[in-house]
Amino acid sequence: MALLLMIVILLLADACLFGSAYVVLCASEKNDAAFDLGAPPKTRNRLTPDLSFGGSIALEYELERNFDLNTKNPDDLVVWEPSLSMVFSYTPTDESTVFLNVESSRRIVDDEKNRKDSETELELKQAFFLWKEMIDGLDLKIGRQRFKDKREWLYDEELNGIRLFYGFSSVAFDISVSEKNDERVTNYMLYGSYVPCKNTVIAAYSFVRDDRASTKESPIFYGVHLSGEVIDNLEYWLELAHVRGRSGSKKIRGVGFDFGSTYELALPLKPSITLGFAFGSGDSEPPDDKDTNFRQTGLQDNNAKFNGVTCLKYYGEMFNPELSNLGIFTAGLGIRPTRKTSVDVVYHYYCQHETSNEIRDSALNKNPNGLSRKLGKEIDLVAGYRSKRHVKTGLSIGYFMPGKAFPHEADEAFFVEIKIRYDF
Repeated sequence: MALLLMIVILLLADACLFGSAYVVLCASEKNDAAFDLGAPPKTRNRLTPDLSFGGSIALEYELERNFDLNTKNPDDLVVWEPSLSMVFSYTPTDESTVFLNVESSRRIVDDEKNRKDSETELELKQAFFLWKEMIDGLDLKIGRQRFKDKREWLYDEELNGIRLFYGFSSVAFDISVSEKNDERVTNYMLYGSYVPCKNTVIAAYSFVRDDRASTKESPIFYGVHLSGEVIDNLEYWLELAHVRGRSGSKKIRGVGFDFGSTYELALPLKPSITLGFAFGSGDSEPPDDKDTNFRQTGLQDNNAKFNGVTCLKYYGEMFNPELSNLGIFTAGLGIRPTRKTSVDVVYHYYCQHETSNEIRDSALNKNPNGLSRKLGKEIDLVAGYRSKRHVKTGLSIGYFMPGKAFPHEADEAFFVEIKIRYDF
């Protein structure tokens, strides 16, 4: 595996040797990037020459039906969440920026059983100071900020941290130390990327989670990311990681990967086909002193685009599992009716690497029986629309069909999410 990966990297670098180079850190390869409903609004409005602001109003609707796979025990959940987000950017000099993002939201649970879970929240999303070109090629970012990689396979979180960016020619480094407000866990990241040509990114990283809480799980990740275009209209991605460290008294030793490609056909509606496979190792001998289950960082969202204008949960809109003791096959078909709209239909098949009566993390409220590896399958529909500047909308529908790993009387689960956002 390591030898094959090295050959691929060398071939890609050689093929792009004479291409244009530029520095990127977890950036998208195309200008036609999907919109990100989790991103702060842009500061479009100027109050003074140095101070600008922006904002957004959003409404999110979620329907969860039968997440316990038992229609005889109704657990349907309907949630409405309106929110208002405000951002301010102060740039006293060309090299320095102070950024603030505050969001107020109201979570409204629309059923009698769970109505007590309704809550109002005022959250400091981001508050950081950015100092560009401290020395040639070196930037400093300190404070509460968003940490996000391209496919959100590592993280997509607002964390308190200090971050150094250094870039030269087509190489860049991101070094950071960070923590969440409500966790006694410190994250250490070293991320290096190389862009040999316009549509190719080669990256390697080391990520440490130092857990001082009761779980005492301190994984260390070593990984590689590849993405770009093999030929025109044929994009690919590869995530490959090895996790070590300790979980209580056990050693952690796991392997995970995710690879796939999207091909856009030169036809009306720009139809595209996506195929992918993801794998996270399981543990064949749970009683011993070694835990070979792969696990992700716990900060991931597993959210990215195929060929549409909006991102999707690429491990399933409804099931949405963490990649641990799993094999996930994905096939998708997408169209672009207009430049501003897209529709994707995605199929997922799930199986365990080792039979287990646990799933490390997913949206389901039901554990498998541990007698079969076949967890089930899911069909998703994801649609998106964006106007030129102000309006972004997304629709996600997920339908999960349990497999033999669940009791034979287990029923299907259903999920709907609608997001509407207006930026001003």
